[in-house]
Amino acid sequence: MSLKKLIASAAVLGAMLAFPQVASASEAVLLDSNVFNGKDVLVISDDSLDGLYFYNYEKHALYSYNEDTNVCSLIYTVNDPSPHIYSVGDKLYSACSDGVYEYDISSKESTKKLSINDKATAVGVDDQEQIYLAVSDALYIYSPSGTLLESLEYSGNTIEQFYGFDGSTGNFYYLTVDNWIYSGSNNHMNSLHVGNFDGETIILNDNHLLYLCQEYYFERENQVRLFDNKYVFYDSTLSNTLAYFNLNSVDAKKVNTISVKKILDRTNTDEIGSFTADAALGIRAVYNSETNTVLAYEDGCNLSEYDMNGNKIATVKTAYPIYELVEYDGGYAMIEKNGKNYYYEFLNYGKPSACTIELGGRAADALRVNWTTVPEADGYILQSKIDGVWTDIATIDNNATATYRVEGLKASTTYDFRMCAYKVSGSTKQRGDYSNVISNTTNPYMVSGLSIGGRAPDAIRLNWKKNDSADGYIIEQYIGGKWTRIAKITNNNTLTYRVEKLKPSTTNQFRIRSYNMVGKTALYGNYANITGTTNPANISGLKIGGRASDALRLNWNKNTTADGYIIEQYVGGKWTRIAKITSNNTLTYRIAGLKASTTYKFRVRSYNMVGKTALYGNYANISGTTDPYKTTGVKIGGRAKDALRLNWNKNTTADGYIIEIYKGGKWTRVAKLTNNSTLTYRLAGLSAGTTYKLRIRSYNMVGSTALYSVYSNVTGTTYTK
Repeated sequence: MSLKKLIASAAVLGAMLAFPQVASASEAVLLDSNVFNGKDVLVISDDSLDGLYFYNYEKHALYSYNEDTNVCSLIYTVNDPSPHIYSVGDKLYSACSDGVYEYDISSKESTKKLSINDKATAVGVDDQEQIYLAVSDALYIYSPSGTLLESLEYSGNTIEQFYGFDGSTGNFYYLTVDNWIYSGSNNHMNSLHVGNFDGETIILNDNHLLYLCQEYYFERENQVRLFDNKYVFYDSTLSNTLAYFNLNSVDAKKVNTISVKKILDRTNTDEIGSFTADAALGIRAVYNSETNTVLAYEDGCNLSEYDMNGNKIATVKTAYPIYELVEYDGGYAMIEKNGKNYYYEFLNYGKPSACTIELGGRAADALRVNWTTVPEADGYILQSKIDGVWTDIATIDNNATATYRVEGLKASTTYDFRMCAYKVSGSTKQRGDYSNVISNTTNPYMVSGLSIGGRAPDAIRLNWKKNDSADGYIIEQYIGGKWTRIAKITNNNTLTYRVEKLKPSTTNQFRIRSYNMVGKTALYGNYANITGTTNPANISGLKIGGRASDALRLNWNKNTTADGYIIEQYVGGKWTRIAKITSNNTLTYRIAGLKASTTYKFRVRSYNMVGKTALYGNYANISGTTDPYKTTGVKIGGRAKDALRLNWNKNTTADGYIIEIYKGGKWTRVAKLTNNSTLTYRLAGLSAGTTYKLRIRSYNMVGSTALYSVYSNVTGTTYTK
């Protein structure tokens, strides 16, 4: 088992601590005294490096460290009596008497970047790999290839060390030794300054940001560190505090005062009242951007977590005083110092593994996120990007839960999600690395307002409300035991569809859903369902089946799709129902109480009951005219031996009259009178002393059709002489 794994498996201190219990003194591994023998050693750790590296300032030598075997191996030596060193990422830069060299720790290759003719006092490299070279009275800035970009001569105090570079503002932070007059005495002070290079102009300000320590504490190295491109942390022996200020609060042109926030006061118990060459050195702190907290050594073998206001959250014990603390391989590497000896310990910060997320389901107002569980996690934190910023939206306090439904979302809207597992240490949720990012779009809203907008015996019209979240609509019908698409509408402004070729008086099931295209993928809203029954078939064979002077009879064919029939008459300028026939077998209806020789309008439609709702076929229309009235007052108005005269009353409903005589076993027309004012007719050529049967009926012309009244009969006998 590796040393790191061995230490990581040590028991936790308790539920109130934010960090696991680190190893006891017996688990702190003694480091090679040949490496750690001198004024101080630089500890190098970077995500791009495989392992830890130590640079011994006195030997000018770089060592790699194998934590499994606890072996330090020499990999690079700077062959110069007093080089100036700067480490960034996986590069080590040295300013020597003849030039500046870059050593790539990963590839173990050394490259001379530029030649110099003056003795360097400090070297630094910014995040663009531009080289800052300070000499006693000038600052030179070179490109990564060694081309001089800009230089500035200055008369102030010499730049002794570079502490870091802020790529967002162009600021750089450096150390000078200043003269501080106090109570009439001169005191040499290590001071922190800020400069600026905007790509064209170098600015150096004589005013310092703050004092770091007095001359007799000069052994104390690495007093300043930039964290997360946000804060400048400093460990001041002058004020005995660990404090910080915000990078964005510093203007290199106007250095007056800066707003300092204290993290903790030093007690100096490890230094026994003074900072000697044997004391633990430098910042000995790391910043956690996920929790916005600081893990800092506070003396007395105490390693504590603080928030950015200096409030202590939790504490764990270390084996010995911490000499240097760096982030390493998901935890923290601690180089500890006890007397002349140096030790290595690893603090597992409890960072769980990353999970993988995927889309688990969609709705118009929700998205479901699924993920792979992380056995060592206590739970999970889900984030969504809101206004361009990753924001926590859910905390799942169960490591076995592998799904979460994000609700309250907008339809047809794309959302980004990512997730991390976390482990609980005291009141702190230590986050693991974030998962992959998924971008998913919600479904469009469900179609609303779906209704039957119209019916016919062979068709049904569907209507619905506009869906702004959709590109269009899909319409399906239930046919033959399954749902079948019958229409795709590609415009969300189209809000109606007529389903044709249906059967009369038949119930049909329909459903509609909205869709939205995301690239080539269609996202669908939930179905809205509706049932609609077609109207019965229209009436056929409607005709006038009989007439009278006061009545008309309507006949029609049987409608097998109907429950019955509705008959209406046009009366007084409007259609009025005159009959409801509740059996589809009844195929005739007599309208009585009418006026003679009068034309009437009728219409008939079938109906079918669906529950309590009546569905109607289209109207079949017909017009019918009644017969004229029967002729009244018919009598024998005169006789002769060869003739008879008929008389009758005037019929105002008639156009004229038809007169018939019964002869030879049948009725024979003898006259058609075309004027209803003619009220008499003489039948001549008769036989004397003979009785004759006569009849008369009125008629009325409707177009070319004659309508007749019933007959009025009379008998008359001619004279014998």
